[in-house]
Amino acid sequence: MRLCPTHGDLWRKNIVATGDGAPVLIDPAVSYTWPEVDLSMPWCSPRPAVADRFFAVHREIAGLQDAWGAAEAVREIVRPFRTRPAEPARPEH
Repeated sequence: MRLCPTHGDLWRKNIVATGDGAPVLIDPAVSYTWPEVDLSMPWCSPRPAVADRFFAVHREIAGLQDAWGAAEAVREIVRPFRTRPAEPARPEH
């Protein structure tokens, strides 16, 4: 699968609408990774039925595999472990 720029922190509160209803993504943590990464949190969270259209369009545009959704729960579980803790500061000599 090809890599692409992603939002990096996409969840329902980072998707808002303008005054005329156009969707806007806010608060990015931009990364260059697999397109499904941005879908893991919205897929595993409670969502309205109309969200199915969002996932269908994303799947079509990104060229995702038919079974992409099966892996999203696993991606969400491992999310906290993907961040490497900061290394301790080295003393200056």
